[in-house]
Amino acid sequence: MGKEKKDYEKCSIKKKKYSCSIKKNNDTEEVITDPTETVVNYTTTTHTIKRIHPTHVKNVHKDVYRYEDYYPITESYENETSTKYYDCGSDLCNPCCKKEKRHKKEKCRKKINRF
Repeated sequence: MGKEKKDYEKCSIKKKKYSCSIKKNNDTEEVITDPTETVVNYTTTTHTIKRIHPTHVKNVHKDVYRYEDYYPITESYENETSTKYYDCGSDLCNPCCKKEKRHKKEKCRKKINRF
């Protein structure tokens, strides 16, 4: 190792190149060393980051009560009958009609109908 150090003692840097002169068997051998090339090796580690975006769906049931108002109209008919009594005598060809008075009987009927 000591000998090698002596051989490389005459090293110099010229124009970003490293060079040394080594003496071997009375010959001078020149060694030129280029600048060190950097080789980059990448390793990759994958990190998983879970991003959660929650969504909530709310289902709403709505009951709608619809009120419809109708106004049916019924119609009825009544027949009223009134009775009038006339006394026309015995001659059918020449009647002489006079209205009869029956008020007393009608009053009686009204009293009976009230109870």
